[in-house]
Amino acid sequence: MEKEFKKIYAFSYYTLSKSERKFPLFNLGKTFPFQYDRKHSLKIGFLWKATKKMDIGATWTYSSGSPRIYTDVFQLFDDINIEDVYPKGAFNSKRNPPYHRLDIKFNFTFEKKHGTHQLGLSVYNAYYRKNVSFYEYFQYDNNGNPIIDSEGSPISIAPILPSLNYSFKF
Repeated sequence: MEKEFKKIYAFSYYTLSKSERKFPLFNLGKTFPFQYDRKHSLKIGFLWKATKKMDIGATWTYSSGSPRIYTDVFQLFDDINIEDVYPKGAFNSKRNPPYHRLDIKFNFTFEKKHGTHQLGLSVYNAYYRKNVSFYEYFQYDNNGNPIIDSEGSPISIAPILPSLNYSFKF
């Protein structure tokens, strides 16, 4: 849904979906959630033309947690011994926490004789949400020996990312 007012453009998008896979020789032939299965996805935002030279925008993004991707077996090589650890439950049966973030932007436009300059500042994930990117399954004990954590430890990448941009149109 999109709506435009005098100086404000607002939008919202919602998706309801389900993505599954089934292979006869994998997961005992049972259906399992595909890695991109996110039941709910929602995006809400606006762009406000505050003045002739400045606009401000924000977008909030939400999606249900995606399935956690497991391999069938983890193998830890320790000199001669091989230890296999099987994750508990059906393939991709666990889910990541829900994903959400707020992105904001400010644009300043300057008309000059030879063209239009635009300077922008944006912040990705403005409220510093530590969304899970992946899980680390290999840990190390106090002696530096590798151990396997079958539940995994959540790892987040770039929880907040500011950027500055400039464009010139002639």
